Order: sequence, then C-alpha cells, then structure tokens
Amino acid sequence: MRLPKCVLSSRVTLTDSRVLCAASVEEALETLAQAGADGVLMDIGLPGVDGIEGTRLIRARAPQTTVLMLSILDDGAHVVDAMGAGAVIFVSKRRMRRELPAVLQAVLAAESGGKPGSEGR
Repeated sequence: MRLPKCVLSSRVTLTDSRVLCAASVEEALETLAQAGADGVLMDIGLPGVDGIEGTRLIRARAPQTTVLMLSILDDGAHVVDAMGAGAVIFVSKRRMRRELPAVLQAVLAAESGGKPGSEGR
C-alpha cells in the first residue's frame, strides 16, 4: 500500500494533536470511523470519490468534523460546490503556502474557544 505524503508547515503549531493521513476519501472515512478527527484537510482532486462528495460524506457521518478544502481548482463553481458540501473554508493551492498556516491557526483557535492566532488544543 502506498502511504500518502503528509506535510505540515513548520509555521503551524499543533499542541496535543496528531496528524493522520489518507490517500482517498474511502480511507479517510475508515480512519475517521476508527480514530475520529476534529478536522480534515480535503483536496477536491482525489482518486475515486472526489473531495466534494467526500466532504458531504464526512459531514453526514461526522458532523462535528471541520472540513477545510484545498484545491488548484479555485474557480467560483468549485468554491461554491465545496462550501455547499460542508467545507468551512476553501484555500487555493496557489495561495496555500501563504494562507494555510493562518487558516489552520484560526480554525483551531475557534474550535478551542480561543482567539484567532492563539495556539490550538
């Protein structure tokens, strides 16, 4: 089995957290069923079930799980579809390096009741 590549920017600090990776929506759903997750970074372009449908499935099975959508497909239609499927935010891969660390910090702070920019759990 090919292991997915997982990279977390050194500009994001996750306290008391672990990062789990999945190579497909099906694998992500299995991981969520076994281990749970507070958040999912989802790509639209995945093998098999795409990220839009994957977001719908995750939100249906684990509504408390926050989904952040990443994609190079950042036209209006894909953004609307991602948000309509239940993603809380959409980050273009073209701007990911610059924007993702702040987005992750803000989402983690909101989930932990802190202020944006504060450390997550």
